[in-house]
Amino acid sequence: MERKPFLFKQYELGMETLFTFEDERMDKKSHPINGEAAYRDAAGNTHPVIRQFILRGGIVNYLGKVLLQRWTDWHNQTMQEDAVNLGEEEEYQKNRTAAKENLHKVVLELHTKLAEAHRHLKREMNDLFTYVMDKHELWNCKEYFKVKTVLELANKNLIKFAPPKLGD
Repeated sequence: MERKPFLFKQYELGMETLFTFEDERMDKKSHPINGEAAYRDAAGNTHPVIRQFILRGGIVNYLGKVLLQRWTDWHNQTMQEDAVNLGEEEEYQKNRTAAKENLHKVVLELHTKLAEAHRHLKREMNDLFTYVMDKHELWNCKEYFKVKTVLELANKNLIKFAPPKLGD
């Protein structure tokens, strides 16, 4: 199918002439570098590296959400523990020491889970980054840019939701 050139009028520029703009769109199969068809085999299946980009990007996204949820749980329990420690008088402290100990155990358990989630996200992010750097021939596909965005978000989450030391 032959494409016809587009015609544009230049009234906005003070010129009343017409100029042509050749339509450079091509069939994806005929453009081997940037077209999506370049990353598909003859049966139309996606290239295995692209599938890995998508899969590993999904895992890093999921682990980022887990880290956020665990940090939120830990933060809420820590705030509750601080409120209990500051707001009680001496009489109530004697009666509620068991409850305070249980709350402290919960906070320590949540801190451990937070540290695990942080470690898992960091490991997966580093693995994905290494994988992407090794596959430089696919840096011009759209999935690469999606993975790059996922890596940036994961890095921000690692910094923002880092577990503090227990002494803090």
